[in-house]
Amino acid sequence: MCGCDGSCNPFPAAGSEIFSELQVGDEIELEAGRGYPAANTETTKIIADVNGFSALTADGIRLACQDGMGITKTGNHFDQVDISPAAQQLLDAAKKQLAETEEN
Repeated sequence: MCGCDGSCNPFPAAGSEIFSELQVGDEIELEAGRGYPAANTETTKIIADVNGFSALTADGIRLACQDGMGITKTGNHFDQVDISPAAQQLLDAAKKQLAETEEN
């Protein structure tokens, strides 16, 4: 089984343990070049969803285990998260795919 970084290394990518610490509403600092689409500059983001070694920001940036080294929790947390239409579309597509998988 191949790892989250695309290699067949049995260990997750360095820094990926940050995902086990993230919760919906957490504020993070994201380094430039991390995420998809990649951040142009270091920026602050709010987490909208976490699933295993991946997360989604409220504005639709997808984070995977290989981005872990570029994520730092700020310590701020928001109980209410405003999710952009782009992020909501990604969440809806993931839920639909999960439901289809569970049916089979």
